[in-house]
Amino acid sequence: MAIARGIKDSISMAAIFIDRGAAQDRIYLLEIFFVYALLMSTGAFDYQLTGIDPDMVKPLEPLSTMGRLSSVFVYATTLIIYIGYRRKVHSIIRSSCLLYVFPLLALLSCFWAPDLGTTLRRVIALSFNFLTVAVMVAALPPIRIVRVSVLALGSGILLSVLWVVMLPRYGIHQATDWLEPKHAGLWRGIYTHKNSLGAIAPLALVLMIFFGRITIKSVLFRALVIISATACLAGASSGTGTILTFVMAIVIFLVRSLMRMEISTRAFFGGVILLGIVSVLVAAVPLTYLILQILGKSTDFTGRVPMWVSLIAWGEERALLGFGYSTGFELVMSPRILDLMGLNIGSAHNGYLETFISFGYVGVVLLCIVNISFLMKLLAGLMLTKKDGSITLPFIAGLFFVALFGNITESQFLTQNSYSNMSWALAYVMISVWVKSSPIAQSMTADPRLRSPYGVGPA
Repeated sequence: MAIARGIKDSISMAAIFIDRGAAQDRIYLLEIFFVYALLMSTGAFDYQLTGIDPDMVKPLEPLSTMGRLSSVFVYATTLIIYIGYRRKVHSIIRSSCLLYVFPLLALLSCFWAPDLGTTLRRVIALSFNFLTVAVMVAALPPIRIVRVSVLALGSGILLSVLWVVMLPRYGIHQATDWLEPKHAGLWRGIYTHKNSLGAIAPLALVLMIFFGRITIKSVLFRALVIISATACLAGASSGTGTILTFVMAIVIFLVRSLMRMEISTRAFFGGVILLGIVSVLVAAVPLTYLILQILGKSTDFTGRVPMWVSLIAWGEERALLGFGYSTGFELVMSPRILDLMGLNIGSAHNGYLETFISFGYVGVVLLCIVNISFLMKLLAGLMLTKKDGSITLPFIAGLFFVALFGNITESQFLTQNSYSNMSWALAYVMISVWVKSSPIAQSMTADPRLRSPYGVGPA
């Protein structure tokens, strides 16, 4: 009997270790996929995947097939993972339902958009952005999501430096470029424009500084990313990127400091800090004007201000519901700007204004409700214990406030196939799940083997 019991116990222990190993292997495979998905969402390798030569507006087949295959791979894999986690995904979408009204609104706008087919394709891409976020939150614990974000952004920065050194025709703006040759000599890395590199570099730099040691073992990788991100910021000469670097660092530092306080004092100080940040956001345009003046940058936001004035006036023509998602700007507003200012612009370079052009006042009101809802949930999140929120909450707050400030000069809130859109949505979904007292929120930290990237320790 003793021998039989010993054999049975040994088999049970072996099964536990096998189960642990399988769980870790599954998590690592999920991490690899989501790192790839996030990296591609940043707009990496667009010239190569779409088959566009930077010297001429011409698709080079069959390279454009690679872009379609990459998108199909991400969409199909996301659907497969969704099937496995569908109950969690549905619970997550319910907890952040306000955010998921946007894909529905974009779909409805197909009825009044100037190009139904193109709008529908872009709505599908936007919907997969939001679905990927929900699936990632369902499949990975919060600390793993931080790790995936750090790895994806860090990899993009390292590859950008490699592109600058080894493939300067693609990695650096050239005087022969068909798109804005005035930026000749500035870095764009693995992206199509210096603004894209200038938007990714601050995120990679700040996240690596604050969360790199917790999520990445390799000291060399962390150091290379920090050095490379700093070089990319300088090489892209992005005034907005410099401002966003400080915004994100300050927000993460402040929220970290709040999480070290006693819970009883967090609500007061958290409210004061949030009020201060929102006040800065409201005054962001004049403050940014002063900062750009100090940095010696264009104080009309590189021609954006005159364009914004015209767009607001034109937007009033269909103020209630707008001109339709994406194609409303591209096919209605862009030709007008070309005629008026001689600029070939594909977006409003302002996420708030872009939302107004696409969805009118309905979209703007919804955007305000979502962002205010986040601030309220963030205050509620400050009531989490230090163990639960010391890493997750600063990460969420950093992503969200960078989105709020970044959308002043770029259209990022609802851009399909965009990391900026996904990071904004990711922050909202994560905070919604964390502040909701539900089984899904509790299960995200229930298994201690999956709470740390290395299998041990708190999230």
